[in-house]
Amino acid sequence: MSEDNREKQLPKEVYVRRRVAALALLVVVVLLLWWIISSLGGNDDGENAAATDNMASSTTPDMTSPNEPPNTKKETESAKESSSSESSSESSSSKKSCSLADLKVTAQPGAQTFGAAQQPNFFAKISNPTDAECVIDADEDQLKFEVFTLQSYQRVWADLDCNSSDVSGDITIPAGESVNYELKAWSKTTSAPEQCDDRQAVQPGSYLLYTHLGDNVSEPATFNLS
Repeated sequence: MSEDNREKQLPKEVYVRRRVAALALLVVVVLLLWWIISSLGGNDDGENAAATDNMASSTTPDMTSPNEPPNTKKETESAKESSSSESSSESSSSKKSCSLADLKVTAQPGAQTFGAAQQPNFFAKISNPTDAECVIDADEDQLKFEVFTLQSYQRVWADLDCNSSDVSGDITIPAGESVNYELKAWSKTTSAPEQCDDRQAVQPGSYLLYTHLGDNVSEPATFNLS
């Protein structure tokens, strides 16, 4: 056997080692390629994500002024609408015509307390809050004074039970003004409609006074008899 043939016929272990080394090198190369590809893919995703975030932040408008609360504009508009509504309401509340129902009738005793020797006097104040003159037919819508007990709310007297009204014909209340009428004396005796023969003296105590102009009735006013 020649020397060249001896070199070609190496031991079997040498061939196995060479194959293992080649396989190991192949595995290393494959892993290295996988790592490179993974790294490149991750960087691209990160860069894309960063680019997307930057674009979103740069294109999102800032709706809040640094010196103004977020709802200031809405609140200002709401306040303007409310003010406009109130102004409109105030301008429409002033009527250009007047009727009995528009008038304000107020009862006013001549004193808070009347002594035993005093005969109470009463006032009726009639106010016209409209922008028009008011003319009322007092023969149809009569002016009347009426008294009730405070404790039991029992009607004890009215001036028209036994007497005719001192106010008759048309009464005129100018626009934005008031007129006053006085009943000069109440005898402090009871009465009822068309029952005037057996009138009794009323007892000391607290009473309520009402004034009427037709169907328009005042709020009650209190007074005392001692």
